Amino acid sequence: MRYTNKLFTINWLTVEGIRSLIKESFAYGFANIVSRFIGFLLMPLYTRILTPEDYGALNVVNITLMLATMFSVLGLDGATHVFYWEKEDIGYRKKVFSTWLWTQVLVCCILIVLFYLVSDTLSILLFSSTEYSALFRISSLILITGILPSIVINWLRVKRKPWSTTWYSLLMSLITIGLNIWFIAYKGWGIQGFFWAQIISGLIMTILGVAIMKDWLLFNFFDISLLKLMLKYSLPMIPTPIAFWVLNFAGSYFIQVLYGESEVGLYQTGSTIASIMLLIVSSFTQAWGPFAMSIKEQKNAKDIYAKVLVLYTVVSGMLASFIGIFSNEILMLMTTTAYLEAHYVTGILVFNSVLTGMNFIAALGLNINKNMKPYSAAIFKGALINLILYYPVILFWGKEGSAVLTLLSSLVVCVWIFYAANKVYPIKYRYVDCILVFTLFITGVGVAKIFSFNYFYENLLFKGLIFFTIAFLVLYFTYKHFINYRSVTANN
Repeated sequence: MRYTNKLFTINWLTVEGIRSLIKESFAYGFANIVSRFIGFLLMPLYTRILTPEDYGALNVVNITLMLATMFSVLGLDGATHVFYWEKEDIGYRKKVFSTWLWTQVLVCCILIVLFYLVSDTLSILLFSSTEYSALFRISSLILITGILPSIVINWLRVKRKPWSTTWYSLLMSLITIGLNIWFIAYKGWGIQGFFWAQIISGLIMTILGVAIMKDWLLFNFFDISLLKLMLKYSLPMIPTPIAFWVLNFAGSYFIQVLYGESEVGLYQTGSTIASIMLLIVSSFTQAWGPFAMSIKEQKNAKDIYAKVLVLYTVVSGMLASFIGIFSNEILMLMTTTAYLEAHYVTGILVFNSVLTGMNFIAALGLNINKNMKPYSAAIFKGALINLILYYPVILFWGKEGSAVLTLLSSLVVCVWIFYAANKVYPIKYRYVDCILVFTLFITGVGVAKIFSFNYFYENLLFKGLIFFTIAFLVLYFTYKHFINYRSVTANN
């Protein structure tokens, strides 16, 4: 069914497709938003217990663990989402998930042993003492307890069960948050309590995951031939998580070496506030993969993809600009005065989250073509730029320089992925509109940071005026893609 007039055409299947994506994005995002909201309510408590130095040490250990986690997956999560749809045979699909599970278990066991062997060395290299050796050993256990919860969430996603995914994720988040309160606030375990909370919550959700997936996890479904095929697909993605980590997180190491834990703590605080945006983006990206692949055979699929990019840029950009413009006020509510300097980092990194989600849209053509090498190449280019420039940029401009460099490198990556994907799977994206929207939102945040008044309420009013002006301009320039204000006639 199509509704038309001489200026604009609305394909009902396109509208329904986008509505379906929005509904699933909302479902996936509900748990993330609720659990993170609860977590942010606890932030005032944490910032009065943990100093910026504590946050800095926590961040350095955590990003090291993050690197190990990314490597341990071997890109099999992405391969699973592709190979699962190759056949409708239930036995084959069980093999896909079982092969991923047992491969990652083996890799994680090896990594845990390595962490125990080199924990003293890591602590000396990063902190010039063995004070944090125990943290590296304790945190490594998260590698094994986090495997099955991740697999369960991906299993529910490919089965297009957004609300089941939501409740499982929400339960895990609530357990983790409760344990954080218990260990950090009540027991006084400090940053060790943060890692023990993740270990125990992962173990609880692993037990629940076994009950949910049941015979999908049996070792007899492990298929070495299938593993070879999956690794052949994911091989270009194996180094990619490392490059992604360099692109987004390695700056903390340079800040630690040049300025110490306190500056890393401020950088992490600003990044944490910016991660509100990443939660919203991840809600979209979790829905986007299964949705985009499930409609790829529809005649209007490319039209849907093009409209989603504009819609995503408008919605995510608007939310990012709100967080960026009011980042100082958010920090006033959530932290103490020792952390307020982090608002510049938040205003920058919040747009990095927008680009992260945009990469998922850009890489669609590569996924359909089953060739992720250009994606990996783009991530490596961004990581290389960061590695070359991190030291001089952070030396002269500190943590804010690290945030700006991360954003610019991510922009290079995004442009390259769009270019490579469109060569193999052409889609007529509205690039000009998206660039205009993105630029307007960044400009709004920049103006809010440059100009300020002496009084709190004057600042608040000024920032509100900036936000609503930019939002109005963006909606005025982009509404034509989704709404037709003139009279329309219905045709079948």
